Amino acid sequence: MEGGPTSTVRRRRRKRKGTKTSSTDPAANSSGSTNANDAAASSLNSMDVDLAVAAVAHTATSGGVDSVLRKLRESVGGGDLYTALQVYKALFARFAKQGDVEPATELAAKGSCLLLKQGLTRAATDLALQLVELFTESHTQATETNTAHLLAIVRAYPTHPEATTPQGAVDDTCDEDAQRLLRLAVKWSSAEGPFPRGDPRLNYEAACAYRRTGDASNACQRYMFSEQCEEYAQYLHELASTKGYRGELDIFLARAVFQLLAVENIRDAIQVRAAFMLQCGGKKTLDTPLMNCVELLLDVVQRGKPALPLFQLLQKRYSRSLQRDEILQSCIGRIAHNFFGVAPPKQGGMMGMLESLLGGPKKK
Repeated sequence: MEGGPTSTVRRRRRKRKGTKTSSTDPAANSSGSTNANDAAASSLNSMDVDLAVAAVAHTATSGGVDSVLRKLRESVGGGDLYTALQVYKALFARFAKQGDVEPATELAAKGSCLLLKQGLTRAATDLALQLVELFTESHTQATETNTAHLLAIVRAYPTHPEATTPQGAVDDTCDEDAQRLLRLAVKWSSAEGPFPRGDPRLNYEAACAYRRTGDASNACQRYMFSEQCEEYAQYLHELASTKGYRGELDIFLARAVFQLLAVENIRDAIQVRAAFMLQCGGKKTLDTPLMNCVELLLDVVQRGKPALPLFQLLQKRYSRSLQRDEILQSCIGRIAHNFFGVAPPKQGGMMGMLESLLGGPKKK
């Protein structure tokens, strides 16, 4: 990110100081006075940072964290954002070096939310990413508490529907910042938590973040692992109605069902199909060969390996329907391998891309 969060804060502070100078005696605008004021401010900032860090240098208790958070709040409220960032970073680095993950987490979460309330998404994201990096490098488990801290940060981004109205101008990279944080948060929760493809709540927030910016491909990918089947189906229907050609409703649903089956998630595949059909007004309004294939496939995969002949018959009977979309053809090979023990097809082309999209351990 060009300039980084600290340089952004410095530019904001210079603008404020310039405004103050223009309203004072003209003599104050001299080069010597300006340099003296800058030096004094720099000295004050350095003293404030040192004092704040020293106040909690020998403690990792919540009381120590709260005292620094008060300092952060005062600095942010007074427009001294540079001091706020330096106080945060110095203390966070101290906690991280000592392996005190719990107070570092509390400080990072509350500090990031504090900056987000000011619209400073670049700076807040920088701090939040340091927390995710700490989680990753220390192999901190994706517990309910740790995940909740990250969710609180994500939901504080000004463009999130649950966020409060920011007290300052919002950085123009707000949505990109949120998506960047969520990508790494999902990756961490996948490696250190019980969900091989990431915590469903983080996946859901990522899906919504991509959806708000019109990134349908990434939104659908995250919806797949969000366990929000009704909303996923509604979004698929919305995409099919606004982005697809007339008569392609069945393809949008078939893609989602096949991709879910490719990761052995029968439960969500069934629920997404049912919710999508309700969006369409029932089965009669979407009676196509491809939809018949989807319905039969959902039944066959639940029968296990003995149903391989039925699966092969299904492939042959609906070969023309499956050829309507390359994603369906790619998924069918993985479904055959996962449910019926058929040797997986060679990767490459669309299949290689699909493996990258859906790859990872089986869904538990």
